Amino acid sequence: RDALTGVWNRSYFLERAEMEVLRARRSETPLAVLVMDLDRFKAVNDGFGHAVGDTVGVGCMVDSCRRCAPCLAGDE
Repeated sequence: RDALTGVWNRSYFLERAEMEVLRARRSETPLAVLVMDLDRFKAVNDGFGHAVGDTVGVGCMVDSCRRCAPCLAGDE
């Protein structure tokens, strides 16, 4: 975890991603990954620091998932 924010960091993501890929292969189940690109995000990190940037990034991800979840429900 990030020492300042307690948010899971890139190293943890890579470790978990590898574990989940292996698990999906073993169980022959699909695996999905959500990747987000936040415009002008470097300015947030540079202006306010990486701890604030991590918090903003997680907040944007949660907000986007909440707005997108109803679109993903169902058989589309």
